[in-house]
Amino acid sequence: MKITKAVQQRVEDLVKSNLLASLEQITDPLVDLDIGHTTVDTVLKQLGFKFRIPRKKPYLHLFQKIQYKFWCCTRLQWGCIHWRQSV
Repeated sequence: MKITKAVQQRVEDLVKSNLLASLEQITDPLVDLDIGHTTVDTVLKQLGFKFRIPRKKPYLHLFQKIQYKFWCCTRLQWGCIHWRQSV
């Protein structure tokens, strides 16, 4: 299938609506265009999109938040000399 501007625009809209979507999730709504995974992958590469696995945020527990706040408060008035000495 020849990749037209309309196909590129539709793929781009799908990707921008859900940036964390997998290739399968992007290809499924395009069944009416009869486009396969490899075509969608080619279009995405032409548009400059790259698939990456998003990093998970390290969620802190309440005790860890309290510890971090205490650590910050004890070093609030430190100057450059203290920070160099702590390393």
